[in-house]
Amino acid sequence: MRSGECVQTERAEACAKKVLDSGEINDWSLEAMFICFRDSFRCVYCGVDLLKDGDFSDGDIFKYFSHFDHLLPKSKYPELKDEKSNMVLSCVPCNRRKRNRDPNKDVNTYILGSGRALEDEERQMFIDVTWNKWLEPLRQKDRVRGSTLKRLVQGCLPERARMLVESDEGQDQSAEAKNGDSSLRKKSA
Repeated sequence: MRSGECVQTERAEACAKKVLDSGEINDWSLEAMFICFRDSFRCVYCGVDLLKDGDFSDGDIFKYFSHFDHLLPKSKYPELKDEKSNMVLSCVPCNRRKRNRDPNKDVNTYILGSGRALEDEERQMFIDVTWNKWLEPLRQKDRVRGSTLKRLVQGCLPERARMLVESDEGQDQSAEAKNGDSSLRKKSA
């Protein structure tokens, strides 16, 4: 399943509390930990496993690999800014591609200004609309653009381009073996 299996709310709350009560992680809020457990530590859009695919040696899981995203943008729905049903775990590429897009424009189930929490089915519908309408097409476009750029650069900067292509090919093969899809790994900046 692309969006991962979401953990039931009660179990996510219990797991988040247990981890925080351990005292080993004390710089996360209960809300942030809850969202991570609820979304199974996966990007709700592309399904990348944020625990498996990250290097956390510097101790900052969210610095490089994930963000919290507002399903309905907080700029358009300020009443949902702090509502955890409107917040999801997203990898950096999906979050950047989504930007301020509003999935409610297509399904029109949430009434602006109502301030009510999103229902689970509604939340999943917003995730699906966001993935199908914007993120997957943009990811495909980025793949084509990336391949085109690699091909064009190869002739312009021979030594640097050759090193980049060889490095990328090695990483692609490693990532494909690990994930089954090289597009799900974080590239170094």
